Amino acid sequence: MQDLGQHLKVLKRNGYAEDEAVILLMRLQLIKIIKSEVLRREWSQREAAEILGVSQPRIAEIFALATDKFSVEKLVKYLLRLDLETTLCVKPGREYEKPGRRRKKTLPTKRKESPCEQ
Repeated sequence: MQDLGQHLKVLKRNGYAEDEAVILLMRLQLIKIIKSEVLRREWSQREAAEILGVSQPRIAEIFALATDKFSVEKLVKYLLRLDLETTLCVKPGREYEKPGRRRKKTLPTKRKESPCEQ
């Protein structure tokens, strides 16, 4: 997928709060994976609907990248039905600001290895 940081900036410029934008991007990534897997397997939307246990219009919403129609939880369930393993990668963010302070601090650099790095 393209640089998520750029997508995040665009969403924030369009009025999304950062936390909303991050969830929206997460849903978009999952939907794109489901769509590409259906296409890779050369299934019709009807076949994909049957396998995922949904109606064909729900598959059409996936193909239309309708992020507002799906929760992250629902999309992960669809991925499991496609026999795709889903993992979550959590990384340290940017700098944080303590309430009541103006100066930003950097998160400590020493930490346990993240599953993202394996």
